[in-house]
Amino acid sequence: MSPNVTSSAASSDAEAGQQRILEAAERLFAESGYDGTSTSAVAAAAGVSKATVFHHFPTKDALYLAVLRNSCRSGTELLAEISGSGLDALARIRRFASEHLQEMCNDEQRARLVLREVTGFGAAGGQAVAEQVVHDHFVRLVGMLREGQTAGLLRDDLDPAAAALTLMGGNLTYFLTRDVLRHLPGGNFADDPAYFSEALASIFFDGVRAGRNRSNE
Repeated sequence: MSPNVTSSAASSDAEAGQQRILEAAERLFAESGYDGTSTSAVAAAAGVSKATVFHHFPTKDALYLAVLRNSCRSGTELLAEISGSGLDALARIRRFASEHLQEMCNDEQRARLVLREVTGFGAAGGQAVAEQVVHDHFVRLVGMLREGQTAGLLRDDLDPAAAALTLMGGNLTYFLTRDVLRHLPGGNFADDPAYFSEALASIFFDGVRAGRNRSNE
């Protein structure tokens, strides 16, 4: 067997081992939290040695951040796909908001893991999460909103970062409160995220679309 084939096989095995570690760690972190999960438990669940875990992830913090990045990967890939879709900025934003919410509802364990840590890292940990986990999501969404401004589709005085946070906040609130919402008057869409996405988009864009002046209606 040539050295190149051997090297390729070893690299593939290493990648597969790393992915098993991430999947095991995600499951354990979601079940027991950061403090309740040991690297020994992750190694056992992944079927590797503790030394192998530390070979890929030098510290428990590094492993944890890698798990969060991996959990957010599909959202990052979705944003990249949408960015090159040829749709105008508003259509891209609507599509992302809808598919992102559906993804959270389809994989609650992963979504709750990310949300718990994004909201509970504290000042020092928050910087690491911002820079290493949610940065790409936020920057791309803000970029879409800025493109909407440049194209004259959104108000010039709109703060894109505040608007991105508002849109994401609507999705997160729906996801976190569905069990309460279904028992409230008018909350019959608690099990219909597609309906909520359309309603949110209508509210969001009617409030920020360029040239719309409610006082003149």
